[in-house]
Amino acid sequence: MATTTCSLQKNTTSTSAPKNLRLLRVATSVIAVTFTSITVSVAGGGFIPGIYEGLMLAADEHGNLTGYYREEQGEEVSKRCSFYLSGKAKDDTATVVTWSYDRTLPGQLIAVKDGVELKVPLGREHTGCGLVLVPEIARGVVLDRIVKKKWVELGVVKAASSLSNSSTSSGVSAFLPKGAVVGVVCKGKRRSLVQSERAIGWMDSRRLGQVEQPAR
Repeated sequence: MATTTCSLQKNTTSTSAPKNLRLLRVATSVIAVTFTSITVSVAGGGFIPGIYEGLMLAADEHGNLTGYYREEQGEEVSKRCSFYLSGKAKDDTATVVTWSYDRTLPGQLIAVKDGVELKVPLGREHTGCGLVLVPEIARGVVLDRIVKKKWVELGVVKAASSLSNSSTSSGVSAFLPKGAVVGVVCKGKRRSLVQSERAIGWMDSRRLGQVEQPAR
């Protein structure tokens, strides 16, 4: 998947200010980047990146899709079903590959109004999914969109990391454990802007892995 670039806007300074003050303002504006000024081009066919019922979905401008499905049931004894998916959109439809710990299964994703339809004929064979996924997954289940995002791909945290965010008093917005799945807004050689379920911030790109189908 191609690396996405970000367009960062920073504050401008008046040329009438003293030189030292102008330098300070410029330095401050570079450090304190406002996240709302970050723009990326996303056009994944008819697919809208975001959080759906149980599904995190990312789409880049070339129509490449990456997703992570997770569903849990139970309280004292929790049953968990989770798997990744990837594919390429063609208009409102994408043939996808889904994979979990020990198997890879074909599927399909269709963009519908305010959601997506996920179809994995043998989806209940994924590890832990037999008692969690509804049988209708074989014919297609509609997942409503909960919130839109600007994710161009998903990533997996390879080593525990903190998200830096200059808009918080501590400069840190969240702590991400190893194995956490995050949405990637933009990815650079040194730093990437990522978003967890509760926070957004920068992290070391070397600690961020791609969601990609494992070699068999």
